[in-house]
Amino acid sequence: STHGHQAPVETLTQDDEDYARQERHDRGGELRDDQPASLTAGVLSDGVRVDAFANSRMADISAGVMGFAGVPIKPSTILVFSIAFGISVDDTIHYVHRYKEEFPTDRDYWHTIQRCHASIGKAMYYTTVTITLGFSILALSNFIPMIYFGLLTGFAMMVALLANMTLLPMVQS
Repeated sequence: STHGHQAPVETLTQDDEDYARQERHDRGGELRDDQPASLTAGVLSDGVRVDAFANSRMADISAGVMGFAGVPIKPSTILVFSIAFGISVDDTIHYVHRYKEEFPTDRDYWHTIQRCHASIGKAMYYTTVTITLGFSILALSNFIPMIYFGLLTGFAMMVALLANMTLLPMVQS
């Protein structure tokens, strides 16, 4: 029956285990998944230091919710992180750039945060809500992986917005 929304039980194939083992070996256990994207974002943002702190919290919280809900970790659900992380890093770059422009105005941290939230923060909010609604449409699919993908991506985007609007200003001080 399709009425019970239980997470399907999956078994790892030998190929899955070999791939995971090779990934761990390639990374040497030292490189986090968010570091290459953060480094790239920092280079591409014209010298503006982009902190991955807020963005990596999005991945941590989303993965925790997935685990708590019993959503299996597989390529289709991991794809959520790369999409949400990419958009979140873009928001981070815009916010940090705005902060760097606004801070010299009065050199007041709280007033700068208020101006940033009132300008770029609104744009980030409306963009995230639009993206979340768009991905949430996938919940109407009959294909379970597509439902997971849509809802998890929408959730991750909202967590990323929350992190960018609360944690990111804290690391700018």
